[in-house]
Amino acid sequence: MGQREPVGAYRRAEGVLMASEQAPAYQWYVKDWRSSRKVQLMTYQQRGMYREMLDEQWEEFSLPDSPHAVAALLGGHAGIWEKEWKTLRACFTLISEGRIQNKRLEKERAKQRNRREAGSRGGQNSGKSRHGQVEALSDSASSKPPDLLQARGDVLLQADSDRPRTLHLHLPVAIADCSLQVASAV
Repeated sequence: MGQREPVGAYRRAEGVLMASEQAPAYQWYVKDWRSSRKVQLMTYQQRGMYREMLDEQWEEFSLPDSPHAVAALLGGHAGIWEKEWKTLRACFTLISEGRIQNKRLEKERAKQRNRREAGSRGGQNSGKSRHGQVEALSDSASSKPPDLLQARGDVLLQADSDRPRTLHLHLPVAIADCSLQVASAV
């Protein structure tokens, strides 16, 4: 088995995410794998080699477009990789000189990144919302009218005079697609 390339060598050269910025795992869809005609036509050895290639791509973002280079990275005899290369290579697309990627895996990476970013934004918005509520409640003893507790930019918290523990949160249309969860404080 040959020397493994340094982790992240191609990632850094391409200016993309570092290992610490990416998820350590990816979603695996068993039904899709088992129902894929391309996978079903593979031998068990080819399936195992394909999975190893996908895992390597997850960590390194791409693979070398050479059975000998992949054998050096992942192990196994170069002759076996060369023999199975045509079948395995059909699952990948050339992305740059000498580098290949599985497009489905990159779609999963993008979906995962989008979910992570949306969750992060939601957490930040939730924190801002809670912070605004605390300030709004502490402002209630100020000289502001009793029904207007806090206004910040386009967000308005308003007390309901008929229901003392109810706050109305008025949001601009531009952020209407955000979902906020408001917890009642006693």
